[in-house]
Amino acid sequence: MGFFNFLDTVAENVNKVSSTVQSARNFVDMVRDPAKLISSIRSRSIPSGAVPQGRRTVNGSFVVADQKDGQDWRVRIHLPAQPSTFETSKILQPLVKSNGSMVFPTTPQILVTHGANYNMMHPVHTNYAYPVYENSMVEDITISGEFPVENEADGAYWIASVHFMRSITKMFYGEGDLQGSPPPRCALSGYGDFIFDQMPIVIKMFSIDLPNNVDYIKVPIDGEIYQDAILRQQGYVPKTSTYTYVPTLSTINITVAPAFSRDATRQFNLTDFINGDYVGNGGGFI
Repeated sequence: MGFFNFLDTVAENVNKVSSTVQSARNFVDMVRDPAKLISSIRSRSIPSGAVPQGRRTVNGSFVVADQKDGQDWRVRIHLPAQPSTFETSKILQPLVKSNGSMVFPTTPQILVTHGANYNMMHPVHTNYAYPVYENSMVEDITISGEFPVENEADGAYWIASVHFMRSITKMFYGEGDLQGSPPPRCALSGYGDFIFDQMPIVIKMFSIDLPNNVDYIKVPIDGEIYQDAILRQQGYVPKTSTYTYVPTLSTINITVAPAFSRDATRQFNLTDFINGDYVGNGGGFI
């Protein structure tokens, strides 16, 4: 063995020893930090070259309504602006044209419950318990409204409303850009600025009855007919033979829950709320 070969061998052994010492140090650090140790164990099952997907978040927003929307006191559920498919969907165009929202054609019945939760403290040898405040909340809001249908235009609106409820109660599962995202937030408005003023909500449940004691109207399923359903009444012949039969009278029941953001609730001021400062400012607090 030459002198230079001897030096190479010594250098190689030194590198191996240094690597072993560094590995030992890393192991000691991981033992001291359980989080690093668990992360190291989990990483062994990850294939080489695998890169985890970054989490994507989207801020909640709603389709911009017309300037005259403040004068319309009818109960409505605003379409979310994200994802944009709610606004560009052909089958939802009747809702987009009604100020980007699902408007109840008749006055619905709405049940709103406010509550303050108290724990009862029972000291020993006392006659009366003491209520200890825990928290306040707004219970789920139930909305029940009748949907009369007199023509194909009304039928197209009925189909769009049902399809919107079907879509807004589903998460982004499977394929798509927003995989794993929950259903988007909506907003509830009605009866002016004091009752519901774009209150952020999530749709928890909806149901619709298909009664057997009413007539059904034959409504064509066609992209152009949704753009302007009045064309059908003027003699427009649809290019498709796909139809849906819509009841002339049905009831849609919806259960919603207030969904105020953490930032909004963190900045909530009860004094301003009592003075009515939240009325008409778009906060949606009730």
